[in-house]
Amino acid sequence: MPLLKRKAFQKSTASEYLRDDDEVFHCEITDEIFKDYEEYCERIILVNSMVWTCEMTGKNNLTYAEALESEKAARKSLKDFPMELRIPILYLAAKTKRSSFAEMSEDVFNYVRERYFVGETVE
Repeated sequence: MPLLKRKAFQKSTASEYLRDDDEVFHCEITDEIFKDYEEYCERIILVNSMVWTCEMTGKNNLTYAEALESEKAARKSLKDFPMELRIPILYLAAKTKRSSFAEMSEDVFNYVRERYFVGETVE
């Protein structure tokens, strides 16, 4: 779920008391239903604003749709990541004593790039 101001976005819940003849407005991007046109317009403006952050990658200044697409791509790349390398890399990340994520990532990458691990497929 894309982040808004570093918090998970909470979709509005549809009113339980909708009747068949009520006029509603559907936001396709978030799949929300609004009875009030003003709320609908505010949501459309919000989802098209570049204020969203991808929860998986931390990329910011995205629209809601771009953040969703970024999360989808990140999930796909995680699925493609070799299972044999997950445990060694997580172990290295846990043992690396760095103050920032970027420094820790760089240390792990520099260690891993020239080494082979048990069970790793080598071409």
